[in-house]
Amino acid sequence: MHGDMVTKLGKYEDLGEPEELAKKLGFEDVDAMADAIHDLKASMGLRNDLKDLHLNEEQIAELVKISRHPNLYNNPVEITDEMLLEMYEKLC
Repeated sequence: MHGDMVTKLGKYEDLGEPEELAKKLGFEDVDAMADAIHDLKASMGLRNDLKDLHLNEEQIAELVKISRHPNLYNNPVEITDEMLLEMYEKLC
């Protein structure tokens, strides 16, 4: 399974919080929760990746740049540009 990339992004730091949430919600771990979110989004016809957009490296770099929205800093896990780049590359 692919899993939900945003959910998996929270696993980079060993804060324990995403793992605790997954277990409290009845999932074995964060990966199982991410897979369930992915499947739910797919069943609802929501986007799970960006492959159909055929983005080039310059466009992906722009996505990283514009992802630096103030709401990103509310995340309990510090999100770096490298993490965003890796996520977007996997989604594309």
